[in-house]
Amino acid sequence: MFGGIFWGTLVTILGISIIIEALFGISIPVFKILLGCWLIYWGLTFILGKDCFKSQCKSGVSSGFSQCDYVNDKNKNFMTYKVLFAQRVIDLRNLDFSQDMVVVKIDSVFSNTIVKINPELKTKIKASSAFSNVELPDRTQVYFGSYAYKTENLKDSKPELKIKINSVFGRVVVEAQTILV
Repeated sequence: MFGGIFWGTLVTILGISIIIEALFGISIPVFKILLGCWLIYWGLTFILGKDCFKSQCKSGVSSGFSQCDYVNDKNKNFMTYKVLFAQRVIDLRNLDFSQDMVVVKIDSVFSNTIVKINPELKTKIKASSAFSNVELPDRTQVYFGSYAYKTENLKDSKPELKIKINSVFGRVVVEAQTILV
């Protein structure tokens, strides 16, 4: 039902409270604290999805409480990355654009995320930020609100890569780096 982190924390808190009560005579309302923690956990899983506390480093899978790199080499037209309480590097430089435009959605909550894009691709980025920092390749920083960024080679043509970034209480840096062969 719950992950190992939850049950491990629950048993540890219960054990510490029993020791503190036995040694010092201090009574801690363990069950109220555990009920509060369980409600917070339950609420976060409703808001962020059932996989929000899993620590998997697969492209498009929600993950949190860990650090890993996403290197995307798949041919997909729509991808979603959810980063929660973690540090991530999302590498979008190797995407295949032979078919259609690729749309990428990145949600970053209480996280530090680095997104690598190829500056030679026609890219459009819409960054939304709430109490966080989103830094775009032109050194524009969005702290609160929205900003639209386009690469210089986009002009009036259709973008090859469209990125939608939502960041809350975190930091997202979009770096334009060419691929080294």
